[in-house]
Amino acid sequence: GFKKGSEYLICAILLGALAILKRKRHCFSEPVFRLMAAAIGVTIVGELAFTFYVNVYGTSNLIGHLAKIVSFYLVYAALIRTGLTMPYGVLLQKWRQSDEHYKQLVDAAPLSIMAFDADGAVTYVNPYHLRTFGADKQPAEFFIGTKIHELPGVVRAGVGPQLARVLKGEYVLLPDVHFPEFTGGHSGYQHIRAVPFCDEGGTVTGGLLLREDVTQQRRSDALFTRALMTTSDGFWLVDGNGAIQACNQAAATMLGLEVSELEGRPITE
Repeated sequence: GFKKGSEYLICAILLGALAILKRKRHCFSEPVFRLMAAAIGVTIVGELAFTFYVNVYGTSNLIGHLAKIVSFYLVYAALIRTGLTMPYGVLLQKWRQSDEHYKQLVDAAPLSIMAFDADGAVTYVNPYHLRTFGADKQPAEFFIGTKIHELPGVVRAGVGPQLARVLKGEYVLLPDVHFPEFTGGHSGYQHIRAVPFCDEGGTVTGGLLLREDVTQQRRSDALFTRALMTTSDGFWLVDGNGAIQACNQAAATMLGLEVSELEGRPITE
């Protein structure tokens, strides 16, 4: 009847969407493409299951709804989770194709961006890196050709081996890395992300090294913590379960306990 006809029509539309997705495959990273294709495929299975619908408690109805749940999760994994864990990798996927619009975006980005080839050799350095971490003391040519895990600042920070993992196809995230000395001669802290680019066979063809300057944030956090710890008012830091994560001496004195005795205890005790 009409219901079955509608299900078949939906399946036809989804097959068309799958064909378009395959034709635009080059616009997506391989993991995102596979997850989206799987989501469409599972949705089609679910719609076909509904065509065998007999009653609310039937097996086909159960399979159809389970397929819907699985397809929603696959879409989440492809777009939401990937966007959260690899935000710059998703944003800059087309940068490899030398599109001038994305080139301008990378040039103006407020974080350090280095592109590298399959061997890890730097092929591009954006102006932010030269200005912020290089203090305009070295031109881009100083970095070009050097492998990302052998960059002077990276070596001094001791994170070369971790960064080298990106050449094996791993996404690398290194928060709050202390750099004793940047190329510009000063020290500071960085959040580091290394995003691999892979071909259809999974072989690494290059990638991006993204570094965010968090030095000022660290200094502000330290000043805030110092102010709280030295204030004469009692102060507690409590987690979502109501357990005390940290407190100052004033809080411990108020309760007649040591700071170490309070940490980890429920706030209600």
